[in-house]
Amino acid sequence: GGAIITWGDNRNLNSDIYAQRINSAGVVQWIANGVAISINGNDQYGPSIASDGARGAIIAWRDNRNLNSDIYAQRINSAGGAQWIANGVAISTALSSQTNSTLVSDGAGGAIITWWDYRNDILSADIYAQNISGSGLLGDGSVKIQAVKDVKNDQGGKVNVYWNASPYDVQGDVIPIVFYSVFRGMRPSAASTSAVTLSPN
Repeated sequence: GGAIITWGDNRNLNSDIYAQRINSAGVVQWIANGVAISINGNDQYGPSIASDGARGAIIAWRDNRNLNSDIYAQRINSAGGAQWIANGVAISTALSSQTNSTLVSDGAGGAIITWWDYRNDILSADIYAQNISGSGLLGDGSVKIQAVKDVKNDQGGKVNVYWNASPYDVQGDVIPIVFYSVFRGMRPSAASTSAVTLSPN
């Protein structure tokens, strides 16, 4: 019944990004004058916002911390606490300028962010987009199962599973994933009265 509001703010001389939550009666819920989303050097401005689906929000903005204009983003929870690294995750730091970011929820706790991008021509913008997960990792991190094939002549005992690994396995500061666990079973709705659900292996 309330809202989370974000804005560019010059209280620190440079333009920074702040946010505030109000309840359904219009009463502010966080500290007076809002919580700092990004107060890094140089200017940050033009924020856009989308729900994270968990009473928080994801905010994206144009950021001049690297002298060129880039796109950064931050997730905040319902209490206004930053959920990603301080001052936001870099969405695009390509050559030349990236501006005019906007975003929508991806329905899974993250967001899809799009922006005008001048990396290919400083006089003509292209449109780029990026998905960021609820944990602040870029791209679709889901594992993609490619095939499941029965092992012949073992009376249904084993299958071979083929998949493409998640790009999150070795992204950034994440500890590399060295194995996956595969679970098998039968949906209760599909099981006959005489069938037994298999245990994870």
